[in-house]
Parts: sequence; structure tokens; C-alpha cells
Amino acid sequence: MSNVMAILAGDGDIPSLAIKTAIKKNYNILVIALTKDSYNNLKLITKNCYHIEPVKSGRIIKAIKDFGAGEVVLVGSVNRGILYRGTKPDITTIRAITKLRGFDDKNIVNAIEDILSKSGITLLSQRELLNEYMAPSGSIAGKKPPSSIMKQVKKFMPIAKSFARMGAGQVMVIKNNTIVAIEGMEGTNETIQRAGALVGEGIIVIKATSEDHDYRLDMPTVGIETLKAVERVGGGYIVIEAGRILILDIDKFKKTAKELKISVYGY
Repeated sequence: MSNVMAILAGDGDIPSLAIKTAIKKNYNILVIALTKDSYNNLKLITKNCYHIEPVKSGRIIKAIKDFGAGEVVLVGSVNRGILYRGTKPDITTIRAITKLRGFDDKNIVNAIEDILSKSGITLLSQRELLNEYMAPSGSIAGKKPPSSIMKQVKKFMPIAKSFARMGAGQVMVIKNNTIVAIEGMEGTNETIQRAGALVGEGIIVIKATSEDHDYRLDMPTVGIETLKAVERVGGGYIVIEAGRILILDIDKFKKTAKELKISVYGY
């Protein structure tokens, strides 16, 4: 890897973490904020930050090449509805959209990679910057779940991974050896809330990825809001696939888990 890098940044907490990590590792970075909100937040971290909408991919490519970067990391979220409303896409983006077979993650990342590679730019995995923040194995917060819980985790973790591989969400909630909820389009916290409404406290939340998960486009995460979601339904256990899920602000995460009396384990 070169020490010159462009970071394409959407919304959320991950972009600021990625940028601060890149600066700490002495990368010379160009930050292209893909939304107004991300620009307003990230310009406070680095002066080398510019706002270019994702539908202006031609301008994005020019900015990257002018900066001299041959590698790009894409972090944060961007509402895909921008393709249907707002600023008119440029010709580079239109050509890419017309080739899309669908708007799922795989097709989108292939389109992004195609646009970049034609200009000699490589799309890197987010793990290039964020690997140190992945969940460790073993007890992360609280006591290790009892054997009765771990037996259920051993049984259902492979099933959760298989659902993720089929395109479902990355969260499965179980209780008493039964699947209670699987994440759909609603997101992690809403899935936990739905499960709690069905079976109450004592749920086991499993967060897992497919074996072929593409970290170039998506970084699975857990954070404080995940803990709060479990606390709101009466508490329970969170089991994270070790080495494959990012924990946001792990020190604060551990402290909050302890305060809420939620056991978190890396499996």
C-alpha cells in the first residue's frame, strides 16, 4: 500500500474513525465527503476535505487522480435513493448505472470497482484501516455466558452466517433454542426491539457475517446503541463474531455494557 490514499466518506461514525486512524498511521489523505452532513463533520478533522456528491463520479475520479492517490477506501453510509432524486448524475455515473443488474451490495461494489479500475485506482477493504477495531474473541464485557447460552450460540452461529450469505441481515435473535427474529431491512436495533416484543428479556443477539463478506462496501458494527436496544427489551446477551465485526469506541462500549449489565462475548 502507498502512503497516499483517498477516503470516500458517507454518514455515520466509521468515517471519522477511519480518518483519524489514517492520520495516526501517517497516511497522506484526501477526504471526499459524499453527503453534506459528512462534510460538515469531517472538515473539522482534516482540512483536506471536499464535498462531491456520489452521482458525480467523474469529478470524484478527477479529484483522486489530481491528488495522486492510487488507492481508495469507501466508508460510511449513503442513501441509495440519491440515484433516483436530487442532483443529475454525470455521464460516468449514468454509464455505470445502466450496467447495474441490481442495487444490492455486490452489484454496487462491482460498479464502483469498475469505475475506479478504469482510471487505475484500487478499491481497498475497509479493514486496511479498521482491522485493529474488530471484536476480540472471548469475554468482551461482563461475565462469560453460561454453558446453556454457549450451547445455543454454537448451534445457531453457523445458521446466522448462512442467512447473512443469502442476503438477510447480520443479526439473529434467539431464545430457548428457538430463532426469534432475523434482521431484515429495518436494521439491528429494530430487529432487537421486535424480538423483545415477542419474547421479552433474556434474548441472545448474534451478530455475524457471511464467509465471503465484502468489506470494501460494508463494515458490520456494534456500538452503544446496540447495547441500549438490548437493555430496552429487558437485557440479555450479545455474541459477536470475533475478528469480523467492528466495535465502535470499545472502551466506552465495555463501560456501558457493564453499567447496563449486558454480557458481550466474541465467538
